[in-house]
Amino acid sequence: MVQETELFHKIFTVFRHEIDQIENTRGKLNDFQLMQAVLLAKDTMGVVGWDSRQTVSSIFEKYMHIYRTFGREKADEWVTITFEYSVSTSEYEGINSTLGRPDTEDGYTVGEEEGILTNKTSRIDELSHLIVEKETDLLQLYRELFLLQQGS
Repeated sequence: MVQETELFHKIFTVFRHEIDQIENTRGKLNDFQLMQAVLLAKDTMGVVGWDSRQTVSSIFEKYMHIYRTFGREKADEWVTITFEYSVSTSEYEGINSTLGRPDTEDGYTVGEEEGILTNKTSRIDELSHLIVEKETDLLQLYRELFLLQQGS
């Protein structure tokens, strides 16, 4: 599941870029344009296993359903909540506030700067590991939900 999450994060950026281009030109995407954007994004997946491809396809199916029903804002919100992914924020935004340190390092000595950098790096690694674990759990739950919905 970790591989699928990383793969989704990689291709979702391509997907969002494609949606942005089409929406800026024509407004809300119709079904065909939405499927074309998904296919273009999936083309960046490369060679992956069948299960990984199915999981990513299921995620995009859910996104397309939410997009059609409620609009892009709700669909993007679903991605942010479900996968803790947001294109508008950088990967490292808010790390300093999480660490309880000032955003600038002015006034620190060289030794203090190296210590802070080491602490940041270890904290980033720790947070990355936690995120991967949570994403794995969420993907397993999502897959189970999807399979139950398909069986109904």
